[in-house]
Amino acid sequence: MASKILVKTIILLVCGAAALVISIAMLTSKKTKHLSEDLSLIQTASKLVEIADSVRNSKPDSALLEFQKAILMLQKLENSKDESHLLGISYVGMMSIYAESGDNKQALKNDSVAMAIAARFGDNQVRAKALTVRGMMEFRLGNYEIALDYFQKGMDLAIEIKDFEIQAKIFTNRAMIWFYQGDKKKTIEGFTNALDIGKKIKNKMLIAGNYMNLAIVYTNMNQNDSVRSYYQLALKLFKELNDKDGQLLCYQNFGSLYYDYSDFDKAITNYELSVQLAIEMHDKTNEAKGYHNLAEVYMHIGDNAKATEFLFKSIKIKEQLNNKLSLAQGYIGLGEMYYNRNENSKARIYFDKSLKISRELKNIKQIGSNLCNLADLFCAENKPDSAMIYFNKALPYYLQIENYLGISNLYINMGAEFALNRDFPSAEKCFLKALKEKTKISDQEGYAIANHHLANLYLNKALKVSGQSKSTLYQKAEKAGLESYNRANRIGTVPVKRDASGILKRIYQSQGKYSEALKYSEIFNALSDSLLNKDKIQALTFAEARWNIEKKQQEIRSLENTQKLNQKAIKQQEIETRQQRIIIWFIVVLLILITGITILASLYFRKKRTMEYQKQLSNNTILRMQNIRNALSPHFIFNVLNNIWAIMDDKENARSQFDNLIILIRRSIINTERLTIPLIEELDFVKSFIELQKLQMGNNLQVEWYIEEGINLDLQIPGMILQIPVENAIKHGLAHKKNNRLLRIHVKTESSFLKFIVSDNGFGINQAPSPTKGTGTGLKVLTNTIHILNQINKEKMSYEILNRGDEDGSGTNVIIKIPLKFNYNLN
Repeated sequence: MASKILVKTIILLVCGAAALVISIAMLTSKKTKHLSEDLSLIQTASKLVEIADSVRNSKPDSALLEFQKAILMLQKLENSKDESHLLGISYVGMMSIYAESGDNKQALKNDSVAMAIAARFGDNQVRAKALTVRGMMEFRLGNYEIALDYFQKGMDLAIEIKDFEIQAKIFTNRAMIWFYQGDKKKTIEGFTNALDIGKKIKNKMLIAGNYMNLAIVYTNMNQNDSVRSYYQLALKLFKELNDKDGQLLCYQNFGSLYYDYSDFDKAITNYELSVQLAIEMHDKTNEAKGYHNLAEVYMHIGDNAKATEFLFKSIKIKEQLNNKLSLAQGYIGLGEMYYNRNENSKARIYFDKSLKISRELKNIKQIGSNLCNLADLFCAENKPDSAMIYFNKALPYYLQIENYLGISNLYINMGAEFALNRDFPSAEKCFLKALKEKTKISDQEGYAIANHHLANLYLNKALKVSGQSKSTLYQKAEKAGLESYNRANRIGTVPVKRDASGILKRIYQSQGKYSEALKYSEIFNALSDSLLNKDKIQALTFAEARWNIEKKQQEIRSLENTQKLNQKAIKQQEIETRQQRIIIWFIVVLLILITGITILASLYFRKKRTMEYQKQLSNNTILRMQNIRNALSPHFIFNVLNNIWAIMDDKENARSQFDNLIILIRRSIINTERLTIPLIEELDFVKSFIELQKLQMGNNLQVEWYIEEGINLDLQIPGMILQIPVENAIKHGLAHKKNNRLLRIHVKTESSFLKFIVSDNGFGINQAPSPTKGTGTGLKVLTNTIHILNQINKEKMSYEILNRGDEDGSGTNVIIKIPLKFNYNLN
């Protein structure tokens, strides 16, 4: 009996031990699986951060999205030191992007999160990077001393943790501040320190970047040998790194350097190399810039045919890019070229084109410049009345932007035109106004020119009168002439000094003061000879440059002829070897087929994984959008109910507002399962929302609807695409205004698009602090939804937020364009 009990006990112990072993094994398996999943998430998040860093400058919106994905992944994990470091780096990355775009509020939010993470785990690298970004924020705001303080704190941490890349970045940033402060010695020292670190850690990109920085500093110091040396060193490294962007920038800078040297042959060679690289990189912007640079060189050496050819190439690309500001500047270049060639009708065409674009862009300075150009054209055509009309049109634009240099030059041009037409009183008023403006802005050369015009005016008036008036006018002419001469002599402006000596010669000659007249006559002749010799030398330089270019083109044509002969010989040889190649090609094709099948299979499985990931991402976005639709603010509903209770005596109005609230809640519930809804439902939803907002504002809200007649109200659109901008316009644009609140909503079709315009008369973007707070989640998710939907459509949906700043006042415009044939199927 005892033995049976013993056997049973042993069996139970063995079973228990086995069960314990199995349990431990299962727990170990689960823990291993969990650790494996965590490791996979960390690796994916790390890859996303790496991608975001690589596109942060070129595609900031994409970088933000990648950082946000990484943060969502990392927040699911336990807060260990490694995961938190990666999380902190992600927040610093987002902080940097927001700071670059000028959104300091969002940048500071991310900074506070990053610094909290760094403080929790003692992560000095995250803290140093965040301090560096804070320094750059203050630098952009012009708070240099505060910026330097942040950089010093970051540098102390970087030295402590021996992070040389952060140290180099801070050295570079501090050097930029010293550069703006005019401290050249410290600037060179800062860039040199960054360069030394780059050499120490063998970071070629860092070395090349600081060579470029030093070249720019020495350019401002006119030390051209040092400039050329540093650009050559940078170019060599960019070639080793195969960094075509860096090479292109070097070639552009070399071209400008040689252009300043008047070495036009080398300038053209480098500009051509920049164009060639831009074409290889499909960089249309820099291709257009290269053509414009070439046009300027050819215009300078008098080859107008080549200049015209390159200007038209540049303009054609700018038209394709729809870069209107750059296009307007290109048209001005063409207009000036034709004006210099006395082809006034063609010049007028391009000045008019530039003026039209400048008005579309509301570029006040460029509008004024174009009006002045047109006025100069009328002066050249001896049409003083038309010229004065355009000068007077230009003046208010210059006054609006306080362009005192433009204003003073305009007064001189107007005075010269009045003087030419013998309207001496008007001419004198203009010259005196010019003199006042030139004094205000300390334009020494302009001051001398204005006095020269006054001296000439007083002399011409003196020659037409007699008696005391004649004597007074001679005194005024002499005083103005001497002021012009002495000022030009002081600043070393030879052409103005020559003109001033010429007018003084005439003034003294008219008064019979021949010794003084002889003195200034000799000065005038000597300066005239000096300028003539200079013009001759420059003309010879231009002629030599043109001869070199023509010679080079002849060599190119000769080389092309030689290449044609070689091609004939090669073709004959190819005919003889064609049969042998057929056999080789058969083998190659067979290998290509096998390789192709392998690659296609690999691409198929990769695409399948990518599509599954995109589908998961799209589903996440849709779920977030549904959550936003469901999340009608309880605070909002409570306020609405309070407002309705306050008007219960007005039963009709109270019932109407209850109906609006019910419509709003019912539509929110119905739309939870739908990505898109008919246009009519979105409009009804927004109208109900606005009516409730009016109630909250005491009906102090004017709403103007403009819905195109005959528009298809059954057209499918993303849910809340109109409601979100309307809510933002009321909450952030109008809520803080006491009266005169105006909201305009336009719905129309334009070409193949459905277009919404939501306009308010608030203070505009970043113009005044809003008393209301919001997370901005609705706008962010809507932007992400548009981004994902655009990936599966050829014609893209667009969403723009702009400052109004028009004649109707300040405020914000939100413009949404949806293609009429848009695919919403994410499966």
